[in-house]
Amino acid sequence: HAGNSAGCAHYASMIQRAIEFGVSQPYAEAAEMLRVVTNFVNQDFGRIMNNWNNGDLLPSYVLEISGKIYYKRDDLTPNGHIVNHMVDCVDLKDSDTWAAIEATKLGVPVPTLNAALEARYFSVMKDDRVEASSI
Repeated sequence: HAGNSAGCAHYASMIQRAIEFGVSQPYAEAAEMLRVVTNFVNQDFGRIMNNWNNGDLLPSYVLEISGKIYYKRDDLTPNGHIVNHMVDCVDLKDSDTWAAIEATKLGVPVPTLNAALEARYFSVMKDDRVEASSI
């Protein structure tokens, strides 16, 4: 039992966010791999994620909402989906790194979290990635 203080609740929230980072990154990578290899459209990705979520191995809230976003139509354009208009750049908050820093202080390896954070760091470098893509 870790306690009932506000500090314990914040610590648990930090860990939950770290788990969400670690879980979300492979979904994004899998969708990108499927996009490159297949002729899948958004609904195909949504169907696959829904199938994963309804199976015995991967059910999760993050996967549930990830599957739903591929079906969500964009109300501003006649034939688009919201996912096609999402900016591939996240805003990093100081708290996004706290779990990795805490794990380092405790000597606890967290390679999945660190890899997910590195992907987020790269996403923040949007201008640099666009410039490098023309080389």
